[in-house]
Amino acid sequence: MIGNDRAVQLFRSSVWLVLVGLQVACTEKTSSPVVALEARRDFGYTVGSLVDHRIVVDLPPNTSVDPKLLPSPGPVNDWLDLRTLHWSMPRDDRLQIDLTYLILRGVKSPEPTAIPALTLSVRHGDAISELHAPDWPFTLMPVIPPGIPDEKLEIRGMRSRPAASGSGEQWALAGSLFAAAACAFLVAWRRGLFPSLGSPAPFTAALRELGHPSFALNPAERYTAALKRIHRAIDQTAGSAVFPASLAAFLDRHPAFTPLRAEFEQFFRASQRHFFATTDGDRGGDAEWQALVDFCRRCARAERGPR
Repeated sequence: MIGNDRAVQLFRSSVWLVLVGLQVACTEKTSSPVVALEARRDFGYTVGSLVDHRIVVDLPPNTSVDPKLLPSPGPVNDWLDLRTLHWSMPRDDRLQIDLTYLILRGVKSPEPTAIPALTLSVRHGDAISELHAPDWPFTLMPVIPPGIPDEKLEIRGMRSRPAASGSGEQWALAGSLFAAAACAFLVAWRRGLFPSLGSPAPFTAALRELGHPSFALNPAERYTAALKRIHRAIDQTAGSAVFPASLAAFLDRHPAFTPLRAEFEQFFRASQRHFFATTDGDRGGDAEWQALVDFCRRCARAERGPR
């Protein structure tokens, strides 16, 4: 009888130890943060593309992430830049981090690569530990199709305009018109139609240069120079270089230009044809030149806003 009582006691002790072990294991499992990474897609990115990530961290009790310990925007490595980082707490136990990366690397053929893992500092009481969001593999694509050999690529230089009959009178008239336009813009600026403090807005400054008589007296260079000048106005407005892949993000950040979305897309297509086409494209005649001036004028009007 005594032996049976001892066996029952030993059985109860074993069950109790198993239950305690399971409780400890469950407690340890739920005491660690859970990290999830969300991304729109893992393909179709080129040099100049913006990559948006969202990291969601489910925090156990008495655990927090100090915002001062989050990574700061800046270079991540030699081909990747962290442009923005925003965090929020949609719930008391959930941290949400939205990041935007800029790709600075160009490739000649599709190439697998990865955005490095993100390290977060987690505070649990007085202790600080590191938490790693997973790295994110994706495929980097070339801007120029891989089937085109290097020797067939051509970067357009300055082209001379073919001589035309009566061109002297036409250019004289064009010079007079642009001189009148420059005077009109100067009068408008003095009357307060443009910002009176600091330098003029980017597209306004570009439009003044395009309308200057000295600009129109260089017909062999004006179309190429005008494309570059409008590109510079776009980059100055954005605060960084804008590529075709990042045009949508630029328009989202500057909604005043949203009504001109189709014209922005047409401008980037014309620029790519002029500088990177493998066949002889347009030479920037009068129609193409006037289209650039009109596009720049509408951009200048949009950046001023309603009056």
